[in-house]
Amino acid sequence: MKTMKLYKNNAYLSTCEAKVLEIVENKVRLDQTCFFPEGGGQSSDIGVIENIQVIHVFEKGDYVWHQLASTDKLNVGDTVLCSIDWTHRFDNMQRHAGEHIMSGVWYELYKATNTGFHMGDDYMTIDLTLDENSPYKEITQDMLDEVELKVNEIIWSNLPIVSNHFEKREDTLNLNLRKPVKIEEDITIVTVGSTENPSDSVACCGTHPAFSGEIGILKIFKVEKNKSMFRIYFDAGKRAYSNYKDISEKINIIGSMFSAGKDDIITKVQSHRDRHDDLLNQMKELKQTILEIKSKDALKDINQLKKVNTLLLNDFDTDDMFRFGNHILNNINGYLFIYSDQDLVSVLMSNKGSEFNCKDLVNSLRSQIIFKGGGGDNSAQLRFESKDQLDLLIEKLSHL
Repeated sequence: MKTMKLYKNNAYLSTCEAKVLEIVENKVRLDQTCFFPEGGGQSSDIGVIENIQVIHVFEKGDYVWHQLASTDKLNVGDTVLCSIDWTHRFDNMQRHAGEHIMSGVWYELYKATNTGFHMGDDYMTIDLTLDENSPYKEITQDMLDEVELKVNEIIWSNLPIVSNHFEKREDTLNLNLRKPVKIEEDITIVTVGSTENPSDSVACCGTHPAFSGEIGILKIFKVEKNKSMFRIYFDAGKRAYSNYKDISEKINIIGSMFSAGKDDIITKVQSHRDRHDDLLNQMKELKQTILEIKSKDALKDINQLKKVNTLLLNDFDTDDMFRFGNHILNNINGYLFIYSDQDLVSVLMSNKGSEFNCKDLVNSLRSQIIFKGGGGDNSAQLRFESKDQLDLLIEKLSHL
C-alpha cells in the first residue's frame, strides 16, 4: 500500500497519527505521514515520531521512509504520533515559493529558463540559461535589480498559491505552464496567482504557503557565469530578513569605525583605502632604501672563498630577502643563505649558470633537518619548525 502523503493536501498540517507498517534498521514506514521527504531541491522535514528524533525523510517507490535516531521502542502495528519541526517546514515553504516566483519572473522578462535548483543552508541557487535567440547574452546588475523588485511586488500583492493534483500528464497539457511536465502520473501543479495569467505555474512536489505574502521578502545576492549558464544566489523569507539584518549590523559597525553614516560610508572607506595604499607605497620605498643600505654593509662581510655566505635579516619577509639577495648576489661565487631567526624563514640563492644548484642542496639536507619548502636551481624558500632546526642548518652550511 502506498504511503498517504498528508502534506500534499495540507502544507500547514504539523501533526498526525499513523500506523507503523514496517521497520528496517533505523527506518520506519507508516501508512500515512505529514513529513515531507527530500525532493525537488527541497530538504526533508525533521521532527519527532513518539518523541524520537526524525533525522531524515526520503521517498523510495510508493513509500515514504522516516530515518529515526532509534527504533528500539517501536513495533510494527503501533499507532504513533508524528510531529514535524514547523519552523523548519515554514522556512522551506517560504524559500521554495520564493524560488517559484523568481523563476517565473526570469522567464517572463528575459525568457531565462531555470535548469537547476538547490536549497542550501546559507543560500539558494538557481541555474539559468538564456534562449539562444534572446537579445540578452549576459545577466547584468540592472536585470538582477529589475527581477528582484518585480518578485517582491508579487510577494507583496499576496497572491494565492494553489496546488492542484493530476493523475496523468495528459490532464496538464492545456495549462499555462512555465515548462512542460516530464513525469507521467501523480502530478502536482503549483500556481501563483490566477490560472489564466499566473505569475508562475509549474510542476512541483514541494510544500508552499497559501499566499505569496507569507514569503515576506526575497533578496538576490549575486550571479556567477559558468559557460552558457548563469547561477543566481538568493534567499527568501526569514532567511532573507536575517541576511538583511546581518548586513545592516555590519554596516553600522563599519560606520562607527569610520565615523560615517550609511550615506557617506563608501566615500570614507574609499578615502581610508587610498590613504592606506599611499602608506604602503611609502613603506615599500623606505624598505627598498633600507635594503640597499643593508646590502652595502653586508658586502663588507662577504667572503669570496666560502661556499655558502649566511646573512641575518630580521623584520623582513621572504620577498624582501630575495630583493636583498639580488643586490649582492653578483658579488659572490657560491650560495647565499639569508634568514630570519624571528620568523624562522629563509631563502637560498645562487647565480644563474653557476655550478651551485639550490634544489640539489636543499634535497640533500631534507634527511638531516626538519623544514618545509623548496625551490628551483637558483632559489629556494624554507620555513623551519623550530630555531634549533634553523641553527642546525646554518651549522651544516658552514661546513660545506
